[in-house]
Amino acid sequence: MMTRNRLTTNCIRSKVTLKKSGLQPLEHWGISKFKKGKTLKLVEITFHGTVFQGVGIRNIKKGLEVICPEISTEPFTVGRRGVTVIPFVRGFANDGCCLFLDLMDYLLFVQEDKGILGCYDAVIMNGIRNIYKLLTSLKAYKKCLCIMPYDMMGQVIALTLEDKWNTSVKILGAEYEKIASKRGSIINNENIYE
Repeated sequence: MMTRNRLTTNCIRSKVTLKKSGLQPLEHWGISKFKKGKTLKLVEITFHGTVFQGVGIRNIKKGLEVICPEISTEPFTVGRRGVTVIPFVRGFANDGCCLFLDLMDYLLFVQEDKGILGCYDAVIMNGIRNIYKLLTSLKAYKKCLCIMPYDMMGQVIALTLEDKWNTSVKILGAEYEKIASKRGSIINNENIYE
């Protein structure tokens, strides 16, 4: 079932829209808020003959970005890899976005957000391997808040966006550090793997 370190779509047993009754996996990981609508999916994954529950979201290539700590401590892709765009209002062209490294960062940020996300679209990179796909996805945005570390990678992404698309970019490294700390405590929490 593994293909180049990623799961194929054959291992997905079922996909259902995430509803209030499906929040238990999220709450178990300390996530109680999520964007309303049909964006997040509760998924059951058959992996090595065992069924696991996780949370997933579609990317622009129709792949599924999944969080399932019983399988991996990091989000992973099922099917084709790609960037995920969550519009603030579906069908409305927005001029600003918040950029996240992966799905877990986005979900943890939503928990702590004090209005930074505002009316911006959320763009989830889903790993550095999608950098070229990311650049084309961000072409239309004039402003970009990067929720990522203020390190070499964050600076290269910011400079590339500024140079290539003339986008106003701000790296919110302090915000990223808050969610990275929370993420570390979630991963180290042994109750997740029960």
